Amino acid sequence: MKAEADQPDLRGELIFREGLPQAGVAQCSACHGAQDRGNGQVPRVAGQHARYMTHQIKVLQQTEQRPRDTPMKLQLRHSLSDADAESVARYMATLGARE
Repeated sequence: MKAEADQPDLRGELIFREGLPQAGVAQCSACHGAQDRGNGQVPRVAGQHARYMTHQIKVLQQTEQRPRDTPMKLQLRHSLSDADAESVARYMATLGARE
């Protein structure tokens, strides 16, 4: 199934590639890889639907459902706004769409 976005979200690309150092958010690519394909223990998220990824970010921010995802939770818990979560989710969706 094709991702929703065809064009990259520029704010999302910035967060994915550089993070938000002033807010304590590391770049997504540090763990998920340059093309967001993961590396075995870190999941591939490229091409996932943006709505799904936004939901998953919120789960990591607001719940204790995934105790193994502690590093991710520390990055996202208080630092990533809803708008930024949506932007980075839209950007990740385009990574899969371009393959």
